[in-house]
Amino acid sequence: MTPSQQAALEALAGRALTAGELSMAEERRDGDLAASLSAGRTELIETRVNEVGVNAILGLIEGENVLASFDAFQTGSLPAAHPLKRAEAGAKRMLGYLKKAQGLDLGNMQTQQMLACFSNPALFALPPAATEENPNPVGAPGWISPANAAKLKAAAQVPAPIAVDAVSAILNLVEGSDG
Repeated sequence: MTPSQQAALEALAGRALTAGELSMAEERRDGDLAASLSAGRTELIETRVNEVGVNAILGLIEGENVLASFDAFQTGSLPAAHPLKRAEAGAKRMLGYLKKAQGLDLGNMQTQQMLACFSNPALFALPPAATEENPNPVGAPGWISPANAAKLKAAAQVPAPIAVDAVSAILNLVEGSDG
């Protein structure tokens, strides 16, 4: 394999090749190499959910905890010095789509970023420990657990495999050719 071919495969994968992948390329195991390069690759698709959809993804208890946190965020106000204060109005508008039939698009990159922010303990306070009186405590308005954020984000992700033909085309290139 030439340096140009390796660079093209790394550009296709979006990362450096592993030692095993270099061996697959040298041995022209194009299918195995495409499968290895595809591992974990996903893309976002439009996935609209309303409150019922959140409960379907997370289950009733966790879904309602998340929705209660979002409701509290929508009716509250972030402190003036909060790092997300300038994005607060936009986040509230986005969350408002959960109450509409058309729903919130979990596949939208801004929604994915918002969910990441809401699950970041550096930005939102963690919930208190569960007690007998409060077995399902809710954190600061907006806080959702990283696990729940990951489940909501994953609902809009589908596999994005690299085609064997794309790998073969790169490996079939001769150094210095235009392809």
